[in-house]
Amino acid sequence: TAINTAIRPIFHTWTTPGTYNMVVSAYDENSQLLKSITHTVTVRAPDFNTLYVASTGDDEANGSSWGTAKQTIQAAIDAQELTGGRVMVSNGVYELTETLLIEKEIQLIGLNGAEHTIIDGGSSNQYTGVGCMDIADNHTWVYGFTFRNGNDRDSNKYYSGGGVFCNYSLSPQIENCVFESNAATEGGAMAYGT
Repeated sequence: TAINTAIRPIFHTWTTPGTYNMVVSAYDENSQLLKSITHTVTVRAPDFNTLYVASTGDDEANGSSWGTAKQTIQAAIDAQELTGGRVMVSNGVYELTETLLIEKEIQLIGLNGAEHTIIDGGSSNQYTGVGCMDIADNHTWVYGFTFRNGNDRDSNKYYSGGGVFCNYSLSPQIENCVFESNAATEGGAMAYGT
C-alpha cells in the first residue's frame, strides 16, 4: 500500500567548501510554521583542491601533486587558501624545529595513517618548547598521524598540550591519531579539542 505524504526531498548544492547553517522548516496545511531546525553542514573540498607533502618534496614547489609536493607540513598549511581544503601528507617522519600552527579551516590527513605518518617535536626527553601542533580554528580536521616527542611547558598557558594544543574554546576534530612521549605542564598528549 502506498503512503501519500507531503514530505518533499530537499536539494541544495554548495559550490564553495566551508561550514554552512541549513534551516529546515515544517508547515501545516494552512502554511503555519510548526517547527524549524538549524543544522550545520560542512562542505569538503574535492581532490583537485588538495595540496601534497612528501619528505622528498620541495617547499618552493606548488604542492598540487605528488610530483610537485611540498617538503614541510607547515609550508602546505600556509599555502592552502581554500576553506576546507586538504593537505595530504605522505609516509615519513616529519621532524619539527617549530610548532605547527593551523589558523584556518583545513583537513590535514596522513596518507596511510598514524603508523606511517609521524610528526616529531624532537624533544627526546629534554625541554625544547616545541609542541607538535597548535590549532586555532574550530573546523579543522586532523586525521591519521602519530604525534611524538612534543614538549611544550609554556608558563603562559596552564594547559599547553605537548602533542596538540587547541585554543581554549575550540574543538577541532582529531581522529585516528596516536600520541607518544609528549610532555607539557598539563595536557601532555593534547589540551582541549575532540
